Amino acid sequence: MGILPIPGKDADGQSTWFELQLGPIDSLIYAGERVWLITKVSTRMMIGLVTGETSLKQLSGPISIADMAGKSAQFGWQSFVSFLALLSISIGLLNLIPLPMLDGGQLMYDAWELVTGRRLSIELQAVFQRFGFILIIALTLFAVFNDLQRLFPSS
Repeated sequence: MGILPIPGKDADGQSTWFELQLGPIDSLIYAGERVWLITKVSTRMMIGLVTGETSLKQLSGPISIADMAGKSAQFGWQSFVSFLALLSISIGLLNLIPLPMLDGGQLMYDAWELVTGRRLSIELQAVFQRFGFILIIALTLFAVFNDLQRLFPSS
């Protein structure tokens, strides 16, 4: 069903790519393993950004993402689809961060209601929403700043 390029060595010991053909069940198992791996790596990166174990310079914005998408497409459709999967999983995880304006923020409100038995007031939710909005805009601007620094490095 699936044809997967995998790295390997040819008869002369040179690095090359081979195609691994997988049946329907093996394709599903492999896809599940890849999704789990990408999820773990993305989660570690996000936690590392918060704890300081990962440099904030690793944060990429739309310019770097577009560049990486173009580069992955040059390697073929499999690489491009893999990149899209990575991007989709990363965005999904980012959306689960408990910040107002994101789904994780709504989960935070729901958890509060479950624990306390009452909802947060609309006024307090509005304050949190503004805070979340400002934080998301700041994060986006920082990511674009990183992109511009990569694009136009200072000497």
